[in-house]
Amino acid sequence: MTIKLPRFKQINTRRWLPWIPLSTFVGLLLLLALLIYFLYRNFYQTIAQIKVVYVLRTQIALTQVNVDLYQSISKSWENKKKIDPIINQISTDPFVQLSQPKTAGDDKNNLTGLDKANQIIP
Repeated sequence: MTIKLPRFKQINTRRWLPWIPLSTFVGLLLLLALLIYFLYRNFYQTIAQIKVVYVLRTQIALTQVNVDLYQSISKSWENKKKIDPIINQISTDPFVQLSQPKTAGDDKNNLTGLDKANQIIP
């Protein structure tokens, strides 16, 4: 019993044989580029991040921040930046006194500087 193998054309080595050194060189350059990219991403950038973390650790404040004091100062700063609704009202007559709405806690002890000045001047 004999096995018949298909006949293949004879491969023409004159066409592709001159390209083997060039394709090998291009393949090696590609592998070298991939190796450099891998080393850059996984080693160099990691070392740079470690250096940054080390520098930041040396500059960290050693005292704890009082969060309650910070929040109270932040709230008072925001209140200071708010604009009164009276300022937003436009009056053609500058001598007309605009009335302010009274709140539940208003009394003579909680007067603003302008109200105190108005009480002094008759």
